[in-house]
Amino acid sequence: MENGLITYWDLPERKPIGDVLISREIVKSNYLVNQILEGFPEAVLLLNQERQIVVCNFAALNMFNVLSEEEVIGKRIGEAFNCIYSNDQDGGCGTSKFCKECGAGKALKRTREESISVEEECRIIAERSGGHQFYNVAVKTKPLIIDEKDFTLVSIVDISAKKRRNELERIFFHDILNTGSAINGLAELLTDEEDETVKTELIDSIIGSSRQLINEILHQRELSNAQDGNLEVTLSETSVNTVLKVAFELYEKHKLAEDKNLTVDYLVDDVRFITDQTLLVRSIGNLIKNALEASRNNELVKIYSNADELHITFYVYNEGIIPDQVKLNIFQRSFSTKSSKGRGIGTYSVKLLAEDYLKGEVGFVSDDINKTIFHIKISKVTAN
Repeated sequence: MENGLITYWDLPERKPIGDVLISREIVKSNYLVNQILEGFPEAVLLLNQERQIVVCNFAALNMFNVLSEEEVIGKRIGEAFNCIYSNDQDGGCGTSKFCKECGAGKALKRTREESISVEEECRIIAERSGGHQFYNVAVKTKPLIIDEKDFTLVSIVDISAKKRRNELERIFFHDILNTGSAINGLAELLTDEEDETVKTELIDSIIGSSRQLINEILHQRELSNAQDGNLEVTLSETSVNTVLKVAFELYEKHKLAEDKNLTVDYLVDDVRFITDQTLLVRSIGNLIKNALEASRNNELVKIYSNADELHITFYVYNEGIIPDQVKLNIFQRSFSTKSSKGRGIGTYSVKLLAEDYLKGEVGFVSDDINKTIFHIKISKVTAN
């Protein structure tokens, strides 16, 4: 705690805006520094030792989605981005528990404390009108002295498109290769099998795996469109138990569900409502998949729901407990709770689809008492 302000990572103190403006005049009077700032095609900023923006170039203004430098002077980088965690603590950007995992936060702290240049990648979820915007950026920090005053030179390059393309390609090819290999293996068994009962079972398995393959291809298309802002929401009337049933059947006979106790609790009195059932089922399905992957043999994975006058909430429960470090990054794109390379899009896609397109709310709890429960809450819109 510094001066009554709680911090979980970096110093919370700030310079008064008047002091920041004085520093800005010092920098603006330095012709060489100004030429350097505007000479870079990427976003470049100069921060004081309290991590506040003193000056920035035009590319930075575009990245922050503002029109003038005055809108960001005195703010910290997360505040300029409107990062969803930048106001978690009174100390602002750099002081929340989430900031410990922030690449920009790590780079700025090391540069100030060790007077060295640092490079880090950073994932940012920014609040924007109509939803969230997800950034993957490469951050470089370098100590700089101007007129005997210490500053930090920061460059920020948006690598979101590259990361997104790489992530989708890795996951897409990983998933369809696995499912395609399973179909091929079942087909080879079918050609050599003479028992009609076994043949029928193999044919059913091939049909189920083929549906899974189509489902995975459609999911990747939806996710790509959602990230580009081109996904269309198709509203229709459905019911809570229908959604639960469709989501459950997606994984009831899935390979991931083998030796797991996957169950569904239906509402005694079903509730009808209006939503995009495809996107909602896709979101719940991703949570089920994550829960199955996190579960050991014979452990319970349960999906259920409740409804009140205003909202309908869908839950996915599993017996595992998420480590604290993983909790801090759970909804970040490209962050994975799994050890294998090529994963890390599940919870991110749930948040993207359910919040930005279904206008719902996604959250979770994970502790010794509750175990792990993810939820998707949406407004109860009915035909009436």
